[in-house]
Amino acid sequence: MIHFIRHMHLWPPFLKRIPKLLILSTVVLTFLFVFTYLPHVAILIFFHGPLAWINAAFMVLNEAAMIITFVAENFMVEEGLVDVFDAVLLDHGLAPLVATARQLKDAPTSVKALGKYTKSPYLRFSLSLTVKFILTLPLNFIPLVGPFLYIIAQGYLCGPLAHYRYFQLKGWTPKQEKKWKRDRAWAYLGFGATHITFQLFPILSIFFLFTTACGAGLWAVEIEREREGGPDEEERLCHRF
Repeated sequence: MIHFIRHMHLWPPFLKRIPKLLILSTVVLTFLFVFTYLPHVAILIFFHGPLAWINAAFMVLNEAAMIITFVAENFMVEEGLVDVFDAVLLDHGLAPLVATARQLKDAPTSVKALGKYTKSPYLRFSLSLTVKFILTLPLNFIPLVGPFLYIIAQGYLCGPLAHYRYFQLKGWTPKQEKKWKRDRAWAYLGFGATHITFQLFPILSIFFLFTTACGAGLWAVEIEREREGGPDEEERLCHRF
């Protein structure tokens, strides 16, 4: 968040999409609280007692966050998130890595230097992942700890998605990706759970989408720096297989 706020040249992809994202967030939150909050309370009161009024609000915020994130990332901001991620890599001298998937131009800022894609950066729709996301919703019915378990489960599922673009730039195979994510499962869980938590903040969640992309880019930079000082991770992984 601090990095994104301090580096104003990363803001254009976010500022460009604010009006549409505000409308989306307002519509989704208003609809869910008007039409689903009381039904949620009616169901949760059998599991949570008086806490149902609070947990129902938390559950509705969870559902709103999931809907807003799904719609925004797949139909409204995915290109902007990729631009922020790629720009962070350019800022840290990783232009050759970014150039494996898009054209680069001579420009005063990293965002303006981003040209056309040579590889599609968009996530493919995953039915199995969508089903897993839906199946985690009943965790909210567990008294007291349910909402926290839900965040952990969501973090486990969405954490590795933060580096989808990084894996693409590296040109790794699905087998290499799986091994990498398995070895760093706890790190991705923490990153994903943090992202999900900030998505619960109404309206501000759209800002946190971009700070997450920025953070994922900074994490990728750290990985590249570590790999420069040690054995080639790709080569090591390939030898294992």
